[in-house]
Amino acid sequence: MSLPRKFPASCGLAILAIAALVGAALAGGHIEPALKAGIIKLVQLGWEKPSDAFEQSQKLYKDLEAQFPGNATLDYAYALVQLKRFRYAEAARAIEKAVAVDKQNLTLLKLRCWLAGVSRQYDVVLKDLERIADLLAVAAGDQSKPKQDAESQQTARLETVQFLGRVYGFLEGPGSSGVDALQRAKTRQYISDRLDAPQRAAFDEASRTVREQLSALEKEIAEKTAENQKQAAKLRQETLEQLSRQAELLRGEIATAESRNQRLKEQLDAETEKLERQRREISFKMQRIDDEARPLRSEIRALDLRIGTLLEQADREKDPNTRNRLLHEAAMWRATRDARLAVLDRLSRQLAAYEAEMVSLKQRIAAAIARYQRSITPIEPLLKNLERTEREAHRLRREPVTGRNAEVANLENRAAAFTTYVPLPISLEDERQVLMEKLR
Repeated sequence: MSLPRKFPASCGLAILAIAALVGAALAGGHIEPALKAGIIKLVQLGWEKPSDAFEQSQKLYKDLEAQFPGNATLDYAYALVQLKRFRYAEAARAIEKAVAVDKQNLTLLKLRCWLAGVSRQYDVVLKDLERIADLLAVAAGDQSKPKQDAESQQTARLETVQFLGRVYGFLEGPGSSGVDALQRAKTRQYISDRLDAPQRAAFDEASRTVREQLSALEKEIAEKTAENQKQAAKLRQETLEQLSRQAELLRGEIATAESRNQRLKEQLDAETEKLERQRREISFKMQRIDDEARPLRSEIRALDLRIGTLLEQADREKDPNTRNRLLHEAAMWRATRDARLAVLDRLSRQLAAYEAEMVSLKQRIAAAIARYQRSITPIEPLLKNLERTEREAHRLRREPVTGRNAEVANLENRAAAFTTYVPLPISLEDERQVLMEKLR
């Protein structure tokens, strides 16, 4: 936040106020050399940029306050330091202490009124407006001033009236929701009763200035909002069109992927069907071989049994002729068995070849399926992207178009802020210089 602009004429009144504060203290012997030196150092430290210097000024104020309690000049100097740092709560507490000592000081009352407005303590603001009006009425009846001083005082009083008008204009406009309307009207009447005709005109003009300032800000807010809303609507339409194109593109990619995947599936089905047909043919041949080999095995087992029986009989036979006959018969059956074994061996080799071919066919089927899985286009990610795109488009269609952005929010905050309409009623630099000169 930047410091509000200066009011030159009111600065003259503020200078007199400081002179009154310091002069009264000196006249009464309340500002001792140690306190004067301390206040000067306090202001010097508080005006420096480094944060450690400001912290030293804070500590120094506490020490001085403990040694010299109830000194309005000390509290006022500390308030200036706090205002310099935008620490309004601390400044308000210090001003409150100074007002408790000097209740008729117009500058202190204006500062307390301004700080109360900043912190939205509008009940305090209304009371201080009435007190300031009382002081203005008293000052207007004071004819003891020389003509030159009287003219300066008149100008300063006029600017104080403008301060009252601005504060009241804020309470009647931007801050109206925080103030009781009846109490506000009573305060206006109270102030009006204590002002002369030129002052009432200045009061009304200052109030009108606040209303015009608020109206200008509201107009700017409305224009910015409308402009932003138009841009937002245009941007939303462009975004919706972009999302629509993106969704259409995704649907096309999905359709293309599905068509390609279907074609690959058909190719896989044709290839695997051919291999499965070959596998079934081989399986049928293997079954035929097994059917043919099964009786051969039974016959060979029977021949082995017969040969064994004949050989046992030949061993037991004593008659050579009979034994030779039995051995000859066993040899004949052995020849028959060997012929059957040769056939069975041929069938076994055929079966082994078919089994190897079956393994090869299974591998070719597995390879075809793996090749298909590698070749297809994954559709799931495309479907998710499409769903996300359609969901975003649906959200945008349902979302109301608003023209309120950070810039508009900042304007709204300005329009509602007390400091937008009522600048600080003193110049901090001028106040500091006068205070330092009076203390030296």
